Amino acid sequence: MSDAATPRPRPLLRAAGFLLGIVAVAAVVVYMLYGGQGRVSTDNAYVKLDKLNLAAEVSGVIAEVAVRANQPVRRGDLLVRLDDASYRLAVDEAEAELARARNELQARLHRRLHAASPNVAAAA
Repeated sequence: MSDAATPRPRPLLRAAGFLLGIVAVAAVVVYMLYGGQGRVSTDNAYVKLDKLNLAAEVSGVIAEVAVRANQPVRRGDLLVRLDDASYRLAVDEAEAELARARNELQARLHRRLHAASPNVAAAA
């Protein structure tokens, strides 16, 4: 009687469960192989980095790139050359302004000296 009381597993249900298990394992394997690509992860949170960001002290248009991609460089190596036309123009303008200010100062000094010289001559 005890044999009749325990239900026997159905063969179709057993095959479906087995097939479902195989599909689940295959899905996990496919995800592990192809699904995690493009993401960087590490167990010890250390990633070696051979690249860095850099910035120039002044802004400008790059006239020449003096290095190639992945070329090793050392401190002090020329990386890029900036177009200095705008800076040369600014220097020329500053020098012209300085020359104008010097001329104006000399003219004022000359006028003061000539304005004071008749008074000095009359007092003598």
